[in-house]
Amino acid sequence: MPHDDATFTMEPPGYHLHLWQPDSGTITHTAFIGSFSGPHPFLLDPDYPAFDDKQSAPATHKL
Repeated sequence: MPHDDATFTMEPPGYHLHLWQPDSGTITHTAFIGSFSGPHPFLLDPDYPAFDDKQSAPATHKL
């Protein structure tokens, strides 16, 4: 079935450190704080208005 493997991953907070020098320009370093949570499946909440439309998005109805 299409998109059976569709998942998302939460990213932890992080920061960018920018360094600018006239001879080399801008250098950016990225650091994440913590760990990544996931992968999580895309699931519809039973209260979602189109929840009963299992034909158009069957992979989102796994419980």
